[in-house]
Amino acid sequence: MGLLLPLVLCALAVGSGATSQCQQALNTSPLLSRGCNDSDVLSFANFALGDINRDRKEGYVLSLNRVSDVREQKQASDGPLPGQDGPAAVYYLTLDMLETDCHVLSKKPWKDCEGRPLHES
Repeated sequence: MGLLLPLVLCALAVGSGATSQCQQALNTSPLLSRGCNDSDVLSFANFALGDINRDRKEGYVLSLNRVSDVREQKQASDGPLPGQDGPAAVYYLTLDMLETDCHVLSKKPWKDCEGRPLHES
């Protein structure tokens, strides 16, 4: 009985080789590498950082230190939202952020704040 359970679990693991259709649909559109200093990438990073700071309820406003990796996934020719035409893309950004001296309750944009020393962060 003690060896039966591991044997059944191994048989189930080997027999479950099915993949979902969702994963197959994602594989049709490979991720393309983008330049970290492209102007549109930096505007996406600025937008994302503003959104992150708006959602924070405590702590300090975060500032952009650098964009270290950018991947773009092209979407189908019909837009992802109803009524949206033309090609679209999803961007995956890896952002390095630092705390500033502005508290999140001040609602200041991150560009108007000075960086905090690392030993205070």
